[in-house]
Amino acid sequence: MTDTANIPGQERHKRAEKKVLEIQATAHELQVHQIELEMQNEELRGTQHKLEALQAHYFDLYDLAPVGYLTLNEQGIIVEANLTCANWLGVVRDQLVNRPLSHFIFTQDQNCYYLHYKQLTATEETLQGCELRMVREDGSLFWAHLQATSAQEVDDTSAYRIVISDISKQKLFEEKIHLSEEKFRTIADYTYNWEYWLSPTGEFLYNSPSCEGLTGFSAEEFMSVPQLFLSIIHPDDREIFNKHQECICDTSRKAEHVIFRIITKDRGLRWIAHSCQPVYNAQGQFLGRRASNRNITELKLIEAQIKLNEERLRLGLEASTDGVWDRNLISNEVYYGEKWYMVLGYTAFDVKNKSLTWEKLLHPDDKAKTIDAIQEHLNGLTPHYESEFRMQNKAGEWQWFLSRGKVVEKSETGAPLRFLGTNTDITKKK
Repeated sequence: MTDTANIPGQERHKRAEKKVLEIQATAHELQVHQIELEMQNEELRGTQHKLEALQAHYFDLYDLAPVGYLTLNEQGIIVEANLTCANWLGVVRDQLVNRPLSHFIFTQDQNCYYLHYKQLTATEETLQGCELRMVREDGSLFWAHLQATSAQEVDDTSAYRIVISDISKQKLFEEKIHLSEEKFRTIADYTYNWEYWLSPTGEFLYNSPSCEGLTGFSAEEFMSVPQLFLSIIHPDDREIFNKHQECICDTSRKAEHVIFRIITKDRGLRWIAHSCQPVYNAQGQFLGRRASNRNITELKLIEAQIKLNEERLRLGLEASTDGVWDRNLISNEVYYGEKWYMVLGYTAFDVKNKSLTWEKLLHPDDKAKTIDAIQEHLNGLTPHYESEFRMQNKAGEWQWFLSRGKVVEKSETGAPLRFLGTNTDITKKK
């Protein structure tokens, strides 16, 4: 009776224990699930931080990049742009989207942009670049370099990524260099004289085209054949030029000058006045020598003719008078004709070794009036000089002379440079 009566109670107890165990298992599962959720939340928060960092990084790399980024669709419409590009074009970014890029291309460069875009869409080359002027919203211009590449969007539509660089400063610098080069070329290429620049090792770095008019050889011929210049120097003048070459090897020497002859391409003869000097950069580095060759052939011919005329004049005067004298008023050098000292009984040996001069042989009593007459003419007070005086001959006696002279050469300011005259023996007349 007793055991049978207790069976229902035992069953209830077992069921209760089972229920407790089930509740405990469920609670444990809930705890584990809660822990898993917390771990997932932690991972989500970490991912969120990474996404925020990536977004900030993307903003720095894309929107704040030092160059402009654009995305165009197949029709050339802007579908995306970074802030840099919008700022350069002077447009709010939202208002930049859905506008054709061609709207911001300068009118005169539209053809360049069209060819660039056509080439981009027609070829499989990954990169295409061009330089053109772009127009801001306010109408101002800036130079830009466009580099584009084709891409495929998620929806399989074609797109084109454009990188825009502002090259206005570079273009301004290039323009200044171009203007400087143009000025240099204008000055150097169109100079009348033959100008050139030699490197420190003697090669031509520049040769003006005017060399052809002087020598018959072109600038290209001198540049391609380094020994051509030396080969056209007259054989009799090569020693002079070689000595000049030795001088210019010393970079401490400044300007050097030499005169020599050259033989032209058509076998003609030219006289050259050559000047050169060393050139250095801002840091003091030796860059070679700058040279100029001037054609003085006509001047040399005139000098030769003048010398011939002077010689004829002297011969004529010496034949018709008792002595010729020619004084350089700058150096005070005097030329005395042969008859000038022979009429006094002196020889060429006497003149050279005794240093005989008019001043030494002049009678003391005649010196003042004669010098006054000379000075009056040199001052322009008389049309010519004329005076009578005595000179001591080799025998110690006094001979009377009539001296006449005239200034035959003056400077640009009118100052007398050369004084030419004759002496006539008038002793018997006296």
